[in-house]
Amino acid sequence: MKIFLQALCFIPVMAIVNSVSAATVISTDEALQNVLQKRLLNDRTGVCMAVAVISDITIKAIACANPKARRAIDDQTAFEIGSITKTMTATLLASMIQSGQMSLDAPLADYLPSGTQVPSFKGKPILLRHVVTHTSGLGALPPDFTPTDASNPYANLTEKSLLASLAKVELKQAPGEVQSYSNFAMMVLSTAIANKAGKSYEDLLKMRLFLPLGMDGAYISDSTRPKGITAAVGHLPNQAVTSPWIFPVNLSGAGGVRATLPDMIQYAKAQLGRKFDKDATINLNLADTVNANPNANAGLIKAIAKTQAVIPLANGQPMGMNWFMRTNAGAEILFHGGGTGGFSTEILIDKKAGRAVVVLADTSLTNLGGVSDVALHLLNPDNPIDEARIAIEAPTALLTALQGDYVLSGGLPITLRIKGKALAAQAAGQSEFELGYDSRGDFYTIAFDAALRPEKLSTSYRFIWLQGGGAQIAKRMAPKGEKLAAVAVSDKELERYIGTYNLAPNFDIKFFVESGKFYAQATHQPKFLMTALGGTKFILEAVPAEIEFLAGDGVTIDAIELLQNGRKNKARKVAK
Repeated sequence: MKIFLQALCFIPVMAIVNSVSAATVISTDEALQNVLQKRLLNDRTGVCMAVAVISDITIKAIACANPKARRAIDDQTAFEIGSITKTMTATLLASMIQSGQMSLDAPLADYLPSGTQVPSFKGKPILLRHVVTHTSGLGALPPDFTPTDASNPYANLTEKSLLASLAKVELKQAPGEVQSYSNFAMMVLSTAIANKAGKSYEDLLKMRLFLPLGMDGAYISDSTRPKGITAAVGHLPNQAVTSPWIFPVNLSGAGGVRATLPDMIQYAKAQLGRKFDKDATINLNLADTVNANPNANAGLIKAIAKTQAVIPLANGQPMGMNWFMRTNAGAEILFHGGGTGGFSTEILIDKKAGRAVVVLADTSLTNLGGVSDVALHLLNPDNPIDEARIAIEAPTALLTALQGDYVLSGGLPITLRIKGKALAAQAAGQSEFELGYDSRGDFYTIAFDAALRPEKLSTSYRFIWLQGGGAQIAKRMAPKGEKLAAVAVSDKELERYIGTYNLAPNFDIKFFVESGKFYAQATHQPKFLMTALGGTKFILEAVPAEIEFLAGDGVTIDAIELLQNGRKNKARKVAK
């Protein structure tokens, strides 16, 4: 297997893509089944999805890209839910805050074993509120993390090595200043919760969440898998079977839960505060059920509400306790996505509308944008839904334009060459590998899980390399003895673009010239160098994004359009 980068992150994906037009509101199992079948039919990934829409009624469906070879999935099949687990970890924390055992404003170090060295910045410690809002300053993964098996990366990690790795971290800024997604911090938090409670993380989940909510098929360790529950088999997007991800139990708070579709329906209903029906003879209010069950945490409803409350952040973006928040079609949405080596998931909650969506997929789609297009469309049909990714032959002109030598932003040289009617790639020191091509314009590896996304520049191409939840920009290298020409932009032209543009509430992008170079800087983020593509288009050097400056009257620049991860966002100019 070739590995260029391995982020191993459970990225919370939520992007809107432009494609198939919207349909009417989906209100029956049959209608839901039809939407899924249309979305998945002949998709080159072979993915199967189990999906539910929860409102006044609950509808659900299971569909596969190949209906004639449907995989064995039913209501008794448990999926790896990945980072949705983090919202469950937040519920445990909230319940312990309510019982006075923990506090959002207490240092993380207070709840770890004695002697654990936790980094701080100029005397400012990492607080629990920083951990659950991903502003702790800890990296995505522990430093020096080197999995022995990339297909099952966390299996050999231990509590001892995880906590010891904290001493190797030097924070670059005060906790709370910059938001950066961290599985590392969440594994430390689940260890801290277990340490403080004196029980294993899995036992706490069973006692305080699974049992009171009737999540009878949910578990972490295979040894505790409930009777009658089958573990779903995970797949790579080339349809190959891949290994399940195994976590040490007390590190599982970052993404170790497995759950069935009925389990996740119960969980979604709890987030909505609605009634749930554990079986056909029971239809109790959630509060009554919790109070009636002697093993339940009587404060569960309040704990769930606490995880959904907005925690103020320096960047002005709304965030709950491990719940991401955004506005979609005027509605305030709580969401979290998840991805492991063989699974992709999403949960969306619209409390005001009393509507929720759960999507569970048995294939790793992280490099392809996850399953958010399906979830968003089911939440509100005005959101477009993707078309299936059909394997097709790449245009000859595209193959010709892409061939050549590149270097990834991480420094690894890679060569693309035409091989027959397809593209082949070879990284420095590695064997050549074949690339397929699909109807959405992405090249994909045949032998492992990665994708190559071409980006048209003014006179040439570059590409984004997607692997392991991470992305690297590949820049073309000039032929030996030559120098690639840069697109020149005059000072007078740059003057038109300088200013502040508002992308979202309390979130701006500022463009400015410094030492003769053109930069972009978003609220509470570092500055990024801009490179001209020609016309009014630029790319950001360090991130896969393109910006086009727009003039409403054809002369005065009054807006920008940001293209990132297949999604376009418009921002109006608010200041010079």
